[in-house]
Parts: sequence; structure tokens; C-alpha cells
Amino acid sequence: WLNAAVATWKKSVFDPGPFFNRLVTGPDTGGALGYAVAILAIGGVFAGTMNLLQGVLQRNQLAEFQQQLANLPAEWREGFQWIIHFIRPSPLAILWTPVVSIIAFFVNALLLHLALMIVGGNKSGFPATLRALGFAQGPQIFNVIPLCGGMAAGIWTLVLSVMGLAGVHRIGIG
Repeated sequence: WLNAAVATWKKSVFDPGPFFNRLVTGPDTGGALGYAVAILAIGGVFAGTMNLLQGVLQRNQLAEFQQQLANLPAEWREGFQWIIHFIRPSPLAILWTPVVSIIAFFVNALLLHLALMIVGGNKSGFPATLRALGFAQGPQIFNVIPLCGGMAAGIWTLVLSVMGLAGVHRIGIG
């Protein structure tokens, strides 16, 4: 399974045109959904870890900044205190980020399929939409790269989603 998943990841991320154009559009979406859930879980753990570390750093920086600006008006100091209060990094982010990512995947799939139906692009049904979007989640693994990985993952996932939907529904990229 791991070898097949790695081969699928390489083809879907680095050679998406042929990959999505050859994608079978049957009712079986189990492989694509399993692939998407695994990728989102792994990427989500790393994204949650980065969010936790970033939250700790931001909170510490703001507290340090607040101490340096002790001669500011009281309203400004209260504002900083309010911001510091709401930046509470939680180790639970490592667990809930993958869960939220998976839920967001399914909500996104439903909304995109609805949009396809509205514009007449629903040629192959909802299972094809799930399949294309599932295999388009490969770049989420880039969340392991600190700082820029999440942004790169989001942009490339968007590109692959468009290519995947166009491929499975046999519609234009536009």
C-alpha cells in the first residue's frame, strides 16, 4: 500500500495532467478517500505542530513587546493584554488540525460539486468529484516544511483540484 501511495503521490503532484486525465470515474472512491485522509492527517499533524510553535513564539514576543512599551497609554497596554489573552497555543492543535482538515475536505467537495452542478460541469457525478479532490490533496504533505510549506501546499492543491475536476468531468480548466 505504501509503495502504491508514494507512486500515486508522485504522479498526482508532479505529473498531474496525464494522471487526472486517465483517472477512472466509477463509483469506487475508497482509494482516493483513503489517500486524502492519510495525506490530510499527516499534513495536519505537521501544520498543527507549526501552529502550536508559532503561537508560543507570538505570545512570547507580544509579552516582551508589552514590557518594553510600559510607558504607553493604559488603553494600548490593555489592547496588548487582550491580544495576548487570545493567543493561547494548545497542544490539542496537533490533534484537531488533522480532524478539521478532513472535515473541511468533505465540505469543500460538496460545495465544489454544487458549483459544478450550477455551471453544468457535473458530467461524471459526485464520486468523480470526490476522487479528483482526494487525489489533489497530495501537496498537503508540504506542511512538513516550516513557514512556506503550508502556503505552497494550499496553492498547489488548488491548482491540482482544478486540473482534477476538469479531468474527471471532461470539462475545460476555465
